[in-house]
Amino acid sequence: MDSEEFGYWRQFGYGIVSVYNRDLIAVGGYDTDINGWGMEDVNLYDRFIQNNITIFRSVDPDLIHVYHRIHCDEQLSPQQYEMCLGTKFFSLDSIQTISSFIQQNHLLID
Repeated sequence: MDSEEFGYWRQFGYGIVSVYNRDLIAVGGYDTDINGWGMEDVNLYDRFIQNNITIFRSVDPDLIHVYHRIHCDEQLSPQQYEMCLGTKFFSLDSIQTISSFIQQNHLLID
């Protein structure tokens, strides 16, 4: 089996983060004014890139994400709503498994 079928790798966003306080201050802090689901992690990522701060993704078993229901409000901006649905959808299973399910059940509309 493909190793990407195991684990939980987010496709829409960056989720949990560890950061030096000086780097967080350098980019203007964490934006708490964003309403609704998502975008705060993407916003923070963009500001790190704009400030030439190196970012890398890594597995760290000591970082824990507290489960919360993913509610995608239709009133979100189109970009936020699409990212929310993507995260909700791909939280169900791997991309490969979902793609196979869609194909096997002929769920794509021509």
